[in-house]
Amino acid sequence: MPKIRDYTLEKIEIPLKTIIAHPWFRRWCYIPYDNNLSGCPNCERCSNKYSNFDTMFDLSSYEKIHEYRYDSYRPDIILIIRPFKLAEWSKKMLDEHGEWTQKQANNSRYWQNGLMGILRTDCKEFCNDHLNYTFLDIPEATGVNLFATCRHNRFTLKKNPTKIINKMMMVGLKKGEKLLSLMSWFDEAKSL
Repeated sequence: MPKIRDYTLEKIEIPLKTIIAHPWFRRWCYIPYDNNLSGCPNCERCSNKYSNFDTMFDLSSYEKIHEYRYDSYRPDIILIIRPFKLAEWSKKMLDEHGEWTQKQANNSRYWQNGLMGILRTDCKEFCNDHLNYTFLDIPEATGVNLFATCRHNRFTLKKNPTKIINKMMMVGLKKGEKLLSLMSWFDEAKSL
């Protein structure tokens, strides 16, 4: 069985002005697909857990220039991407389970939780190394249009990929946190 951890991790710094986000994009989660006539089965859970993108990270250092775009001069949002080789996974699953159909071998139920767990671990490690940062594990649930955002950053996502799936999460400055300067950090450490 292929190991999900073996696939390479990418970190792309993206300017905030290239992120396309609007609450309307959350409606895409309700678009019907195979055996899910009401859309994603996690819609209600996500809508209760997540609010709009502009409330998830501290965007106070950015000037709002449009209803769904933000202007920025520095890339403070990091897109963490872990590609998953679906075609390779499916082939190995078909070899192991000869009675399976191609649709069963591609079913995300068998690989998505493991991949998301690894990606969450990657994001937690990044946040541990960068004070005051947090991550957003399901950007789509906050209204981020990942297709448009990636296109603005010269990275193309394919609709219904059959070979490689790119799972991604966003990392940014925590809401309500301010970056501590190195000197203020030393001053706080001295007073302890």
